[in-house]
Amino acid sequence: MSTVETMDRNEATLQLARAIAADTKLGALPWDDLVLVARFGEGVSNVNGFAYQAGGASRPAAPRGAAVLDAFIDLRAATAVDGQADWIACKLHVRRAGGKLSLDFEYEQPDRWKISPANLKQMSEALRPTD
Repeated sequence: MSTVETMDRNEATLQLARAIAADTKLGALPWDDLVLVARFGEGVSNVNGFAYQAGGASRPAAPRGAAVLDAFIDLRAATAVDGQADWIACKLHVRRAGGKLSLDFEYEQPDRWKISPANLKQMSEALRPTD
């Protein structure tokens, strides 16, 4: 359920964090860092990414159900600026230790963070947190 009319960017980010924390599929994965990419465009709206462990292992990660995607939709609406195009992709990084969350937005290159079976290994490395 969207509450975007009364939601600002901070509230939308908090809602997204809560949706991720409540997601049983993401919660069942072992991870120290979680990177999720939400992509929007003509006929495209999806969320997927990777769960990373401190020892270097990574595995594909995607939420169960629509709650996380809905929260990204609300975030997109909450960050919209009149007269400007909406972002087409958002990269979210969560570090479990300390609960650090960061967001990066893409406005021009729809395939910048696109994850597909053909580039799974390459994107796992490209999206791997370095900090």
